[in-house]
Amino acid sequence: MPEKKKQEVSNKEKDNIGPIEAYDIFLQRHINEDRVIPERTGVFLAGSSFLFLAFVMLLNPDLAPIFRVLRIILAVVGICLAFLLYSLNRAAINALRFWIGAEQKIEEEAPEFAYMRENSIIPRFQGEDCIWGKMEWRRDKNGKHVLEPVGKPRKWLISPLFSIGIIYAVYLPLTFFVLWLSALVIAVIC
Repeated sequence: MPEKKKQEVSNKEKDNIGPIEAYDIFLQRHINEDRVIPERTGVFLAGSSFLFLAFVMLLNPDLAPIFRVLRIILAVVGICLAFLLYSLNRAAINALRFWIGAEQKIEEEAPEFAYMRENSIIPRFQGEDCIWGKMEWRRDKNGKHVLEPVGKPRKWLISPLFSIGIIYAVYLPLTFFVLWLSALVIAVIC
């Protein structure tokens, strides 16, 4: 009987995950969202290119009147695709923020990350400061690598106007929305 209880305790321990396992799960989901956004955007760009090429070819005035309707349909499909890209990328970026937040929470609290906290190398904090030009690695007077603040960070680097999330979720879909809206106006007028 004691053997069976030991086995049950061992199985329960296997069912419980620790901070490192949870961190790995969040990291995999984070990597997946990081990969999905540009892949989805690339497919959108390829599809929009084909649609726009077809639209331009249908602008020939010598074509039958039925092609005018087809031009309008292509423009409406392009507008719908731009809205779809916005919706999908916005959702993926929201998910990405969640995964990153979960990783940050584990980095801040888990004892397994104590070494990184004690040495000021927590990826989500110091890493972002390095990426945005606020800090950089330098050698101190003892020859050790330390993170030190940069004098004055370059403003264009820290501007939220140029973040990847804004580009993928707002600027790119908005640009194509305006392009397709213009195409729709041209299709109706011509």
